[in-house]
Amino acid sequence: MDGNEPDYLKVAPQLNAFKSRVTEAEALFILPRESNYSPEIQALDTLRDTNFRGIRQVISGYTNHYDSQISAAANLLTKNIKLYGPQIAKLNYQAETSVITSMTKDWDDKPELTNAINVLNLKEWSVELKKNNTDFDTLYTQRTQEYGGRTQDKLKIKREEVAQAYLVLIENINARNTLDDTGMYTKVINELNALSDQYTNMLHIRKGRKGGDDADDTASED
Repeated sequence: MDGNEPDYLKVAPQLNAFKSRVTEAEALFILPRESNYSPEIQALDTLRDTNFRGIRQVISGYTNHYDSQISAAANLLTKNIKLYGPQIAKLNYQAETSVITSMTKDWDDKPELTNAINVLNLKEWSVELKKNNTDFDTLYTQRTQEYGGRTQDKLKIKREEVAQAYLVLIENINARNTLDDTGMYTKVINELNALSDQYTNMLHIRKGRKGGDDADDTASED
């Protein structure tokens, strides 16, 4: 057996305990996907997609209407929709929410677009699309907050466990290294330093993403 192996140095249990705590802490940086909100969020996303595709198809059909006022209104709305790019319903959750919010705001705030919506009798459909998008955004935000709170509590506990495992390992190594003059603990000390740096870097990245705050970041979905 290699003289620098943790088993030989009799610090394997302490080193493995520290490794396990670091691995468990790393796992907390991965956003869990299980939530009581998820089924309703998915249903609302499907509903708003259906709403949007429907209203877009109606508008597209009206562009060929024999009445010039109706076709002009449809063409105006078509141009507005195209401003937000193709495949809107295939955007990720947050991007689609933002696009629908901006687009329906155009329809409410810009007189020519408001008039076009009224000419095509799409006001109720527009209101429904906006409502479903708002409901989606509300639930999505609640789920994000749920994940953030859950992960932050767990990470606080896990950081304490990492610190405790680190202290136990360091004390054990220092005690043994004090009695040894062969340098046989060099390899395990280097491995320990690498693990410690890895954990520290995780925390720095996490804080950097949140502008230095100690709140968890939550990744976007889709």
